[in-house]
Amino acid sequence: MNSRNILKDSTKSLCPRCYREIPASIVEESDGVYMEKRCPDHGPFRAIVEKDASVYKTLMNPVPQQRHRMTLVIPVTHRCNLRCKMCFLPNDGIPDPSQESILRLVDNFEGPRILFSGGEPTLRADLPELISYAVKKKKYTCIATNGLTLSEKEMVNRLEGAGLNNCLFSMNGLSDNIFRQIEGQPLLQKKLSALENLKGAKIKPILSTTVISGVNTEELRPLADFYMNNGNHFLGWRVRTQASIGKHTEASNLWLSDMLNLVCKTMDIDRENLLRSINREKIYHGVSHLYFSVLTVVGGSRRTLGYRMIDLRAYRGMVEGTSFFQKVKRYVNLFWHGNKDLLYSMSFSQKITGTFYRIFKPSRLIWYNISVFAWPDVNNVDLEEMKQTGIYHVGPGGKPMPFVTAIILNNAKPDWNWE
Repeated sequence: MNSRNILKDSTKSLCPRCYREIPASIVEESDGVYMEKRCPDHGPFRAIVEKDASVYKTLMNPVPQQRHRMTLVIPVTHRCNLRCKMCFLPNDGIPDPSQESILRLVDNFEGPRILFSGGEPTLRADLPELISYAVKKKKYTCIATNGLTLSEKEMVNRLEGAGLNNCLFSMNGLSDNIFRQIEGQPLLQKKLSALENLKGAKIKPILSTTVISGVNTEELRPLADFYMNNGNHFLGWRVRTQASIGKHTEASNLWLSDMLNLVCKTMDIDRENLLRSINREKIYHGVSHLYFSVLTVVGGSRRTLGYRMIDLRAYRGMVEGTSFFQKVKRYVNLFWHGNKDLLYSMSFSQKITGTFYRIFKPSRLIWYNISVFAWPDVNNVDLEEMKQTGIYHVGPGGKPMPFVTAIILNNAKPDWNWE
């Protein structure tokens, strides 16, 4: 190839100094994909976006689409009972937003899902009230938690009673040595106790692992086994890089291609076959995020049969409509959108094997949901790509905006007055 290939001659980014919106371009060179941009006041900037151009070009949508808003992430407190090294919150001393401002955000968000985050959201005494209110507004509810307070059965009962559907549960390893390095203290037994409490509740956890190079990359294999051995208990597994945002964090040297390599090796997935199965029209998070499901035969040795990209358009009505016919229509829609592409990603023998297990041994056929995420930062964020997401976050002044954009601006130019 030529030493320089323009992939996008025009997009938008932020100035790393003043955070104003500025034009940018994306170019491919022999050693990766780079962003180039110029601020009228602070001059030119150049930063790597992805070191594996083939992965970037596979995921890049030449014309990013504005997606349906699915989820609003609301940080209900900056307080936390941990001091994790990779935390992206710049200041944990900020007062909690008022309950009224939070309820107003719930009222005004048209999407079906509300995620209450922090800090640690369970430190907020009125969290069950916030969840209950969102449920009454027909929202699907989730919290992002480190899980420590969930080791208390009473807390789990309160959240379940409020109607909480699931939780994004931080799990960065399966040894106290790893927890000491990342969270600063041994936490394994508390984490396992919390997950055991959730097994007896209607709240389904999603494992969330932040990968820090040189610290917990070797923990991915035991975490994958833990997830897959408890596949009926978890909704999925999110594996992400640390964010080069916040007061504790240094820039990550892991890119999406690195994360994809780690996850595929860990779960015995054929990376090239997975990439070939991708329909970029269904990628809802741009080139920094890949969500897919793996159909696996379990029991004895595991075998992967195929992959599917979840078409989030199928979930628009996930909590709307309660009549029998509306439910039937919704599940038919989910089945069709979730499985039609799978047929094209499987070989003939895999289709035969899958059909056999579906008919005669359905308990051995399990879907595993995987989310792989590499954080952009102010140096390389592509604002047009960030619009290609269904996940929004409360940004400065209480304005919902695409998730990563809000995180960056909250860190750089915070305005936590939502009134």
